[in-house]
Amino acid sequence: MSDPVRGSYAKLPREPDRTRLLWTVWILALMFVGASLVGSLLAGLSIQTGPGDHIQAISDRSTIAPLLLPTLPSAPQNLQAVGGNGQVTLTWDPPSDDGGAPILLYTIYRGNSSGGESFLITVPLVTTYIDLTVSNGVTYYYQVSATNAVGEGPLSNEASATPNPPATVPGAPQGLGATAGDATIALVWSPPGSDGGSPITNYKIYRGNSSGGESFFTEIGNVLAYSDTGLTNGHTYYYEVSAVNAVGDGPLSNEASATPTAPATKPGAPRNLQATPGDGQVTLNWQPPSNDGGSPILLYTIYRGNSSGGESFLITVPLVTTYTDATVTNGVTYYYKVSATNAIGEGPKSNEASATPSAPATPPGAPQGLSATPGDTTVSLTWSPPSSNGGSPITNYKIYRRTAGGGETLIATIGNQLSYSDGGLTNGVTYYYKVSAVNNEGEGPKSNEASATPTAPATPPGAPQGLVATAGDATVTLTWSAPSSNGGSPITNYRIYRSTTGGGETPQATIGNVLTYSDTAVTNGVTYYYEVSALNNVGEGPRSSEASATPIAPTTAPGAPRDLGAVAGDATVALAWSSPSSDGGSAITNYKVYRGTISGQLSLLATLPNVLSYTDSAVTNGQTYYYKVTAVNAVGEGPRSNEASGTPTSGQTVPSPPRQLNATPGEAQVTLTWLAPSSDGGSPITNFKIYQGTASGGESLLATVGAVFSYPDSSVTNGVTYYYYVTAVNGIGASGSSNEVSATPVAGPSVPDAPQNLVATPGNGTMTLTWSPPPWDVRSPVTGYTVYRGTNSGNRSFFVPLGNVTTYTDTGLANGQRYYYVVTAINAIGEGPPSSEVSAKPATVPGSPGNLQAIPGNGNVTIQWSGAPNNGAPVTSYRVYRGTTSGQTSLVKTLGNVDTYTDTGLTNGVRYYYRVAAVNRVGEGTKSNEASASPTAGPSVPSVPRNLAATAGSGVVTLRWSAPAANGGSPIKNYTIYRGVSRDSLMVLARASALSLFDGGLTNGVTYYYAVAAVNSIGEGPRSPLVAATPKASGLGTDTIKPSIQILSPVAGASLPAGPTVVTGNASDNVGLALVEVSTDGLNWSKASGTASWTATINLTVADHTIYARATDGAGNIETATVAVTVSANGGIVPAGSDLPRSLVVTAVLSFAAAAGIAWFLLDRRRKESRRPMGSRRFRLGRNP
Repeated sequence: MSDPVRGSYAKLPREPDRTRLLWTVWILALMFVGASLVGSLLAGLSIQTGPGDHIQAISDRSTIAPLLLPTLPSAPQNLQAVGGNGQVTLTWDPPSDDGGAPILLYTIYRGNSSGGESFLITVPLVTTYIDLTVSNGVTYYYQVSATNAVGEGPLSNEASATPNPPATVPGAPQGLGATAGDATIALVWSPPGSDGGSPITNYKIYRGNSSGGESFFTEIGNVLAYSDTGLTNGHTYYYEVSAVNAVGDGPLSNEASATPTAPATKPGAPRNLQATPGDGQVTLNWQPPSNDGGSPILLYTIYRGNSSGGESFLITVPLVTTYTDATVTNGVTYYYKVSATNAIGEGPKSNEASATPSAPATPPGAPQGLSATPGDTTVSLTWSPPSSNGGSPITNYKIYRRTAGGGETLIATIGNQLSYSDGGLTNGVTYYYKVSAVNNEGEGPKSNEASATPTAPATPPGAPQGLVATAGDATVTLTWSAPSSNGGSPITNYRIYRSTTGGGETPQATIGNVLTYSDTAVTNGVTYYYEVSALNNVGEGPRSSEASATPIAPTTAPGAPRDLGAVAGDATVALAWSSPSSDGGSAITNYKVYRGTISGQLSLLATLPNVLSYTDSAVTNGQTYYYKVTAVNAVGEGPRSNEASGTPTSGQTVPSPPRQLNATPGEAQVTLTWLAPSSDGGSPITNFKIYQGTASGGESLLATVGAVFSYPDSSVTNGVTYYYYVTAVNGIGASGSSNEVSATPVAGPSVPDAPQNLVATPGNGTMTLTWSPPPWDVRSPVTGYTVYRGTNSGNRSFFVPLGNVTTYTDTGLANGQRYYYVVTAINAIGEGPPSSEVSAKPATVPGSPGNLQAIPGNGNVTIQWSGAPNNGAPVTSYRVYRGTTSGQTSLVKTLGNVDTYTDTGLTNGVRYYYRVAAVNRVGEGTKSNEASASPTAGPSVPSVPRNLAATAGSGVVTLRWSAPAANGGSPIKNYTIYRGVSRDSLMVLARASALSLFDGGLTNGVTYYYAVAAVNSIGEGPRSPLVAATPKASGLGTDTIKPSIQILSPVAGASLPAGPTVVTGNASDNVGLALVEVSTDGLNWSKASGTASWTATINLTVADHTIYARATDGAGNIETATVAVTVSANGGIVPAGSDLPRSLVVTAVLSFAAAAGIAWFLLDRRRKESRRPMGSRRFRLGRNP
């Protein structure tokens, strides 16, 4: 501690219970020492006081201001809990008193019994939380506390909720009773024992003239009584009642009956109920009932609701026929009914009346989307109505016009219509227009400006230029340039003419406004001649010059490898495949293997020589790997094979025995075939061993072959019976024996060989098979074929026998499912061995993209859509069509497999129309719905959120993103988070104001897709690109333990200078940390450097601040730490104090001291046991250690 600063004091006149010690700080020091030095000195001063001391700062104007320290906040208010399906939603209001320091976070406590709550989670500065870690049918109790820089305040009120599964229809109403009146029967009942989890909205009344003969009579709102009037006295009526909720009708109640009689009754319904809206009020007027039931009316009961038929009790009023309801909100529609009550009881309700209170009307807003379309000496204007009519119907529109360099003048006032044709104009002159709307309150602001230049009538376009015909393999590709003139009307189509002789072309095709055409209906070696003409809305123009080409069949890349299969072992996946059906006319030189951990997202793993198998040893047990293979020849790389997957596991064993061994005799030959074992024991099958003998059970090893499923034994003698079995071999060893089979080769005719060249061609739900016959055997010709089919390679079942044909179409298949086929030939001897296996997936063009939306920006429009069903073949791209007239769109862009696109370079004020189509290997699917938007220079929705990332844990996914590059000119209010289990099943998951979201309660192994959109006061902007994540078990069970995190520097209560500040700390977790982030507001986070020991730099301004740090582990568990600091221009801290502890640290920023004029302090020592003056006393003003 440095030398103390001495103070002077004086004894004050005696007061009843206090003495005052005055001391003065040497003000002269401020005159000789720099402001920053004195501020630094004062920042460390402390006054040593005794228990019960009370400090006041005394200004040189003889005023006294208590220096108060912050306290704990009060409890959050109005906590409410609402149960849902597997979740409970909490909402609350902030504390009425924050204790003098900003609220930093809220802590949520939960329990299974009232008063038994324990810590659940801390959340940032929000007033809502969705608890997804609950079980349906269990009641949960909650309390919430608020925390500021001083600490955690008291708990809120307790709220409870019981999550429940989706609603069902309600139960039967209970205790139905019927009470007879004069030509009336009053029904009363109790609600069902269960509303099915959905509020009851109505009741249905059933009535009949005999017991059990009830039929539907009427439907009423959610009330528990009904009066059936107009009945015949003396006749017995039977009733039943059912309850209705949003799901549907429940079962009928017990039956009740009554016989109306003619004594005094309840009054009739009030008549002619009318509701008149006002500003913040609705005035009701009605007429008394036409019948008071024979007893004077005593009062009226008013019912109100927010939906038709949903009225509930509002108030009772005395014998008046008017009532003003002032408990309403402008803009909300209210529905009313009124009933009358006499000594007998309450009568039926009146007619329903509704009204919508609203603020006083104003002039309307500006018309929207004004566009101008030129004609011959005319300009046609169209626009949309204003977004608000000001609360008064629009009666007129005013048209303003100008030419270049002039100001708009009013040229017309028209009725309530959305178009206007301005005639008698001069062609070639540009005219500029604006439109305003008028209602009974006056004229509103003008619309955007639109312009057009009238032109003379259009003509057909000129001839296309530069036609070129380029030959390919069974194709001719045509390209050309647009005509030098479109005739004054946009080109809509081109017409293709073709012939096999020069000058004899006839129409071949009519296409859209594109400059290329591929003719695939051609024969290699034949010369084709072409001409092209252009069409617009006026008609067809002249043809282009003639061009010709002769298609030929060049060498191509090979086809896709076939029948790729993956067999997982211990830390290995063994791949095997068949060569492509076509090598493209050039020998295959290599194969490329692609791998990934997400289906469809593969990257190159290895390039192999011309082999048909590969073992991947760089894998992890428990992780599923996806593979595809391509073939390469001198031309290049061919398409990828089918996708195969495998999940390596430990605990390997020998494989199970081969299945369904079959022996087929031939001439001096026995052909063996078999199916793969049902299990490879966790290690890839490398070989099969063939055992042969001439007696049953006497087999010995004949041959060892690779991973194949057939073997021709040519070491046999005709007439001798041979016995066989087969074993499978993997890295662990050999399996048990297969079934034993035998065959006797004979001279002469035998079963046919396998069919050759089997090809499977997929269609829409179909597969067409073609093959070549086996080599002809004149001694026993082929009489038929048998087709076998399965959904797994090597595991096929009998399908259909055929005659002596070489083609078959398999129908009724599922698009997207891979089917495997072999074919066998049959002759008089028997069935021969199977052909090579082929496979393919039936498919058709994709379905239509869903929910296309167009979002306007400044000079751009962003469109977004839901992914199209692929109908059996993955979607590879999307095509965007655009036009300026509804129903007339043309192709403007081809994209990859995305679900959003921003169309730039557009003209503000022009409405653009869009449609989108998906493309797969089969072709282009049907187009989406049409969406339109008009770009505008004013405020717009935000742009796309950036850098969306999804991190998966065990049962959780943590999302983080960055704010959009542009907020559209209006601050971002929140973000909408979308989730789905496929690209085309997105639904709203949550709305958040932060840049992250923790999504819990997920199913491990299921892939979830996410997108985020930003929302401002204009509306919701476009969604971000999709990201996907797959939660998976950690191997340690579900990790629910939060990490720990600590901020080491700066310390709590520190006084800091404004500007960059380095924050450091440490963190730990029982499994492993994913990342550490810091924030200055608890909403916007930035990543720190390091995890266990971390550091980050933040920028602080002059104010009181809370610094936040949070740690996230691999399971998505999050823990947050905070420190409160004060930032000033020179690093000082404002003085404060109230009933302080023994060692009081008083710090003051120089600017505060100067502004408050603090010159001395008053020490007030209270002692209950003594009321005498304390006398003079020395004290020390020294530096705080």
